[in-house]
Amino acid sequence: MIVIILYLIGILHLLILNQLTFTAWPEMMSYPYLFSNGFILYKDFIIPYPPGLILILSAIFNGFGFSPFVLKTFTWILILLTDLLIYLILKKISKNNLISFIFLIIYIFLQSFLDGNMLWFDFATVVPLSFSLI
Repeated sequence: MIVIILYLIGILHLLILNQLTFTAWPEMMSYPYLFSNGFILYKDFIIPYPPGLILILSAIFNGFGFSPFVLKTFTWILILLTDLLIYLILKKISKNNLISFIFLIIYIFLQSFLDGNMLWFDFATVVPLSFSLI
């Protein structure tokens, strides 16, 4: 029953995101492209961010192609993973499924309209940091 509710909440989040414009920031496409074409981070081009996301995006783009659709798909996977991790953290703290679902739904609406339908370096750190709280 819990898995079905989480599945429905995930679909709700994807439906909301589908109605919003996806922002493909140039940095999310250009830095992995440069790295994949032989440029060296911090030597050939300066980035003001930690290189982890660039390395991951470079590997994903090399496997699936450099396109905004691939970036959008990866972003939505990260968003759904964040939803799942937030639910698990809330369940661990509150030990109540109803409260966890209510706060997850509140988070989904706030994330969709405040953080937006995009990938940025600070959002990409949410998943690894959330794993440390489970």
